[in-house]
Amino acid sequence: MTSRSTLDKVLADEALRQEESPAVREKVYLAHAAVSLLPARVARAITEYTALATERGQFEFLHREVETETRALMAALLGAKPDEIAFVPSTSAGLSMVAAGLEWSEGDSVVVSDGDFPANIYPWVALRRRGVEVKFIPRVPIGVITLADVDRPLDARTRLVSHSSVHFSTGAPLDVDAVGAHLRDRGVLFCLDAIQSPDGIVVSLRENLDHKLCLRVSPHFYNTEGEIDALLARL
Repeated sequence: MTSRSTLDKVLADEALRQEESPAVREKVYLAHAAVSLLPARVARAITEYTALATERGQFEFLHREVETETRALMAALLGAKPDEIAFVPSTSAGLSMVAAGLEWSEGDSVVVSDGDFPANIYPWVALRRRGVEVKFIPRVPIGVITLADVDRPLDARTRLVSHSSVHFSTGAPLDVDAVGAHLRDRGVLFCLDAIQSPDGIVVSLRENLDHKLCLRVSPHFYNTEGEIDALLARL
């Protein structure tokens, strides 16, 4: 069952929706794609884990089965292979790994968007010490970044463009398909922070993952301390 069909099923069954999200029984809950209430199934999984950790010990029970299953589910969701999925403690960590893990040469350039979430700015700015030029897409009045905006700062030395699928403050979406296709044609890597739009981005990822020049940081999952992110890397 896909995430889309699961969501449709929940929205079509009010009793199921309330079972999965108990808070909506008494409140109107407006999710904001950040730290939020735990779904009932997540709470059950945490309870199950603590019981196992109590019986087997925290180091003896190292999530291997759950980790393997989750990696396979995430790969199936995105149309990737399990060995292309890595778990990272946060989106910031994932973006930093991408920035630090690529081979850069002095004179290379990377393009980011002025006003994007800071975690998608500082890892790239830090590359200046390695001789990488950081170019900024200027802010626009209505917050919507277009393909033309992304294309304008590109040059022959541009190695990568990093951008959020949806702006964290304005909610303005990026045309991921158009931008991805354009960067792919130019041989430029695309690093996409997609945590703000997991449901909307899944189909797009599935349809475009056959293209090699692509790096994407995917939606975060719930845990007791905030999030666990899945990093999908394909070169």
